[in-house]
Amino acid sequence: MILIDESEPTTNIQIRLADGGRLVQKFNHSHRISDIRLFIVDARPAMAATSFILMTTFPNKELADESQTLKEANLLNAVIVQRLT
Repeated sequence: MILIDESEPTTNIQIRLADGGRLVQKFNHSHRISDIRLFIVDARPAMAATSFILMTTFPNKELADESQTLKEANLLNAVIVQRLT
């Protein structure tokens, strides 16, 4: 579960899942890309055993550095795509 600090800036991230589903979740700007991965696994436990990467929509770019904050990675109000590897 993602804990939101309402006293900090927030953003909504839309996640397009590899199975065709969509998730929308509120995050703080200070959350990390790894928190998005944890949120996906939390929301879809079957994904825990699946290898996947997270990508931006346009331009398509793999979010390889999962230690970056959402703000650092320029992902505020972004759409992220899950790709199975």
